[in-house]
Amino acid sequence: MKKLLFILTVALVSGFSKSYAQTKLVATLTHGDQIKTYYGAGAFESAHNAAKSGDIITLSGGSFTGFTITKAVTVRGAGIDDGSTRISSSMSINIPESDTCRFSIEGVRFAKDYILYLYGSCSEPHFIKCKFGYLDFYDDNNDYNASAIKDAMFVNCRIDQELNMRGSTTAMFSHCYVYEYVNYENDSSKAQFINCIVRGDLQYFCRSTFVNSIIWGCGNSNYGLPSLPAETVAMNCTAFNFYGGAYFNSNIYSKMQGSQVDCTTSETEELFKNTDTFELNDEAKAKFLGTDGTEIGLYGGQYPYNTIPAYPRITKLNVAKQSTADDKLSVEIEVSAAE
Repeated sequence: MKKLLFILTVALVSGFSKSYAQTKLVATLTHGDQIKTYYGAGAFESAHNAAKSGDIITLSGGSFTGFTITKAVTVRGAGIDDGSTRISSSMSINIPESDTCRFSIEGVRFAKDYILYLYGSCSEPHFIKCKFGYLDFYDDNNDYNASAIKDAMFVNCRIDQELNMRGSTTAMFSHCYVYEYVNYENDSSKAQFINCIVRGDLQYFCRSTFVNSIIWGCGNSNYGLPSLPAETVAMNCTAFNFYGGAYFNSNIYSKMQGSQVDCTTSETEELFKNTDTFELNDEAKAKFLGTDGTEIGLYGGQYPYNTIPAYPRITKLNVAKQSTADDKLSVEIEVSAAE
């Protein structure tokens, strides 16, 4: 991470300076060379309502209220770590297919106990370095056929409660962690996971492809043996059962029901240094390698998992309490960006 420190002395109207210094929640809307700023918990929604597709909305750290996004804008948060941008309630994204701009959102944390609903029919929405609680590909009326999103892309994301794939959605997940994955047999949604960690009941991993990933699941048979749906593909993965007793063994191959499988198995779940960062321990790093020769899971591949947004962000802002006699105000700004 790169950090740049700026110390500025600027001429400002004193009254404006004081009100700005006291404001913590800020959403900035950029439309061409025009910039508008909104304040408070509803600032994100206000900026969205004023935006046109293709505009950029930049969010400060702090908690914003959720709403329904209907325009293909670019959203840039302050990141999901310290000083994060947070959405404090359930939220929906419903962008029509007729909107030809690409929706993208980066560096935003959605409240763990709330849901982000994704539906509509837009193509190629991007979710980068975000953190979710529940992520549901249907609307808040439980219309499971409402989502027809095509080629959604998730990169360096965490889903800490549940991922529900429904409708006719197609999605790709790269370097992502999913606490519980559900893709039911009676839908047509499809998902691909590359260098991911995916947890859940294996019978609900329908129409899915796993590459260089860790499948952290459980079986559904009377004997506790793992069973993946017939059309599931698992290539160069490592698998183990998160329930006690019946870890994956040679029976994983006999229970695949004809799936294409090229997996090693772990007899223990002690793969990680800890289950917060999900970094593999030294033994696992050496043993479980992807098709490119790097470790499987989040930290393998060409672009290992990290949470720092790629664009410069203001991570520290100190504004003097008072301006000088000639209406100058000292402002200290620290800007950070990924390497």
